[in-house]
Amino acid sequence: MNNVSNCLASDVANCSPPSAVSPKSGAEVAMSKEVSANTSQTVDKPRVEPFNVITSAELADVIFTKNECVVDGLIGYGLSLISGDPKIGKSLLVLQLCAAVANGSSFLGLRTICGGVLYLALEDQNQRLQERQDEQELIPSESLAYTTQALRLDTGLCDQIRMYVEEKPETKLVVIDTLELIRPARKKDKPYSNDVEDLYKLKALCKELAINIIVVHHTNKDPNNKNLKRVSGTQGLTGTADTILLLEKYPGKNGRRLLVTEGKDIETHTFELAFDGVTRTYAIDNTIDGYIESQNDKPLPEMLERLCEAVQGGCEFMGTNEELLVWLDAILDVHIDVRTFKRNVRTYNHQLTARGVYVSTPSSIYKHRRTRISDTPPETQDIQK
Repeated sequence: MNNVSNCLASDVANCSPPSAVSPKSGAEVAMSKEVSANTSQTVDKPRVEPFNVITSAELADVIFTKNECVVDGLIGYGLSLISGDPKIGKSLLVLQLCAAVANGSSFLGLRTICGGVLYLALEDQNQRLQERQDEQELIPSESLAYTTQALRLDTGLCDQIRMYVEEKPETKLVVIDTLELIRPARKKDKPYSNDVEDLYKLKALCKELAINIIVVHHTNKDPNNKNLKRVSGTQGLTGTADTILLLEKYPGKNGRRLLVTEGKDIETHTFELAFDGVTRTYAIDNTIDGYIESQNDKPLPEMLERLCEAVQGGCEFMGTNEELLVWLDAILDVHIDVRTFKRNVRTYNHQLTARGVYVSTPSSIYKHRRTRISDTPPETQDIQK
């Protein structure tokens, strides 16, 4: 027993005490936690797509499907903004436009695109719309649809428009009356950014769905502002929209209106409008700046007239530039370089389409520099944007 006690005592005496651990500072503890967090979680970097580029030479060979103006020489393709003082008659003007597009008739005496129309009359009720239809003696059409309720841009408006166009693929025009009723409720500390963001969503939708959108808006109260500066809001609105129209009173002429139009694809013009108080419709009474008819009204060059005759006679083509050169020489008896031919086609594409001749560069193969000439429209997925 004594031997066991002596042995235990010896072992205790020979054991060295545990080494003292110095306490860590606050910075060291924080660093330790950060290292632990970094090692336990893997941060995924966002996938970065490379640029989708096209060379100048490739671009010169592409024939894009022509984007038609909503109203020839007045409202271009894409996103448009119509602004005017309250109660000046903006809603009457756009209703007249909607009916013209839906029925394929002229608007203010100018040619329009023909197709389905969706009118978001968010300040009206169905009864008022019916009264205005009767007053304007509009022809009832299944191609013109109304709604007096819609979500805002941040709660699903774009998806609503997508669903409608998916159900009605013939839709060419959507009119939103007015802008303020679809804008998100937000702080106004970044007005320029907000203006760009709101209109860019609609502009992207135009490209995605191959439609046109017209937004009705108001002007500001500063009488010293002129033209684009009269549009309420920042230059983010006028800079993002493709076409801007301004409806204002004609000083000194009772009941008359001035319609000023500026756009990326149309020339700036000022029209004097006469208002019919009985039918509550507008008509162009005078052109202040000498409006000139557009390129679409000019006759086709003789070479393209021959092309129309050949295609309407059953000739079709799909091939490379070299093959196109041979085909033009054989079919049209024309000695012309390919780029000059394509430049003429781009200039008169609208007239060729109206004659049932479709010249395009299919998107799936355009980098191979192939051209399609036919009497049938290209497939939707092949339309170049």
